Amino acid sequence: MAVLSMVPRGSPPLALAVAHEALMIPIFALCISHANDYVPNSRMMETSGGRLLAFSIGATIGALTASFLMRGSNAGGLFLFIGVVLFALGVLAVFRLIIDAGVRRTSKVHFAPSPASPAVFPLEADHEDPRS
Repeated sequence: MAVLSMVPRGSPPLALAVAHEALMIPIFALCISHANDYVPNSRMMETSGGRLLAFSIGATIGALTASFLMRGSNAGGLFLFIGVVLFALGVLAVFRLIIDAGVRRTSKVHFAPSPASPAVFPLEADHEDPRS
């Protein structure tokens, strides 16, 4: 709601558009993390390639469809299209949750943090003292 208070008076459609976009941004990251949770490690590359291909096709078809809908109803067609697509995505998510309720993730291992880069200097335990 803090975002809505920063919008000048007389522009509620802009405020709704800003709030709408703020809620849509995490959807792609959530989809990626959900897919990574359910894919075995041996198929991670295939899944990443498939997601990129699906994203590209969806971005192309979505832009063409949205522009067609906006031709008749201006910006209202865009938000109607986004609402229909998000509703369909929500129905699909609920459907998948119902169907996959009994499936367990057995091929995944627990997260083990590791440094982003190897140590530059050897640790004391890694080498012997050459003076001895």
